[in-house]
Amino acid sequence: MQATADRLRTAHEDELVKLRSSHERSVAMLRGELEPKALEARGLAEERERLTSELAALKTEAARAAEESVQSHAREIAALTDQHTSTTSSLTQGHATELSRVTAERDDKAAALDQATRNAELREQYWETTVNGLRETQKKLQRDIAEAKERIAALESDQTSLTERLSTQTTAVASLTEANRELSARADAAEEESRRNSLDRQRFASYLEEGLALLGVIPPIPTPIDDDKP
Repeated sequence: MQATADRLRTAHEDELVKLRSSHERSVAMLRGELEPKALEARGLAEERERLTSELAALKTEAARAAEESVQSHAREIAALTDQHTSTTSSLTQGHATELSRVTAERDDKAAALDQATRNAELREQYWETTVNGLRETQKKLQRDIAEAKERIAALESDQTSLTERLSTQTTAVASLTEANRELSARADAAEEESRRNSLDRQRFASYLEEGLALLGVIPPIPTPIDDDKP
């Protein structure tokens, strides 16, 4: 029973160590997967802020260039009306195209950032669910281990009780054996005493018969041979 309890305890301890190692590997894997996503999200946020700053600078530069162009056109309006109109149209189209391109790139990067953020949130939710499941499994294992420990304690208590009963019975058997030995010795002594008394009675009867025969009360009786007499 002690060996069985030891094997159960060793098995549960090994299983607990394996579960802890698996949990630590899962957490390390989760960290290894989430940290690059977090770094990527921070990088995308920095890229978004940089693009926003560039867009603001471009808007400021475009406004400044447009104002300078308007002022220059105003000074040269008399002689360069047609050239001013064509130049303004060209600059406006170029700035509009550049602004549209930058805006489209910003929107694309913002959409990619939102998608990456949503994917990271979904992955985080998945791993949180997985970690919660592992925690529930660990709690269940802890309950099982506690129950096993209780069973082991009960077995140890039963073993202690059986050991005490065995010790008590061993003591009782020893006492009975000693009493039996004493009774046997007493019986042997009583039997020996009885044999001596019987021999004494036989000798006394023989002496009495011999005395009576000598007195002529009874005819002489041959003396029997006593095998026990030396």
